[in-house]
Amino acid sequence: AFADAGFLVAVEQGDAVREGDTLLGFGERAFLAGVPVTELAARAEATRHVSAAEVHAVAAARAALPTDPWSVAAAHVTTTITGSALLALALLHGARDLDQVWAAANVDEDWNIEQWGLDSEAAVRRAGRLADLRAAALVLDAMRSAAG
Repeated sequence: AFADAGFLVAVEQGDAVREGDTLLGFGERAFLAGVPVTELAARAEATRHVSAAEVHAVAAARAALPTDPWSVAAAHVTTTITGSALLALALLHGARDLDQVWAAANVDEDWNIEQWGLDSEAAVRRAGRLADLRAAALVLDAMRSAAG
């Protein structure tokens, strides 16, 4: 019953967390010079000497951000729709495709749809978000192709 449903959500969210761990690993490798996010967060709490690795990590993170207006706008749309800057960066840099980003961003909503169905108003909103995400992905693909 409901308790069993809660367990299934936890299992599915656990799968998403494992995917999130993979995304965090991608983020740490690509943008933070291999310095774990948790280590940077712990270090940020105290005023102290800044290591060369941290300086490199900040520089790498800045370099990962888009600079042209089209990519900035598309990354903003992606971040807003998915609720995740990391998912936006993964799409921007081609580490995840559109379907993977959409699936990761909608784990909870997809589970609710499986359990109780999709109402018509929610379906219209969801289709609009997906159309906007597809448009943002097209812009990111076009800008990536133009750059290299």
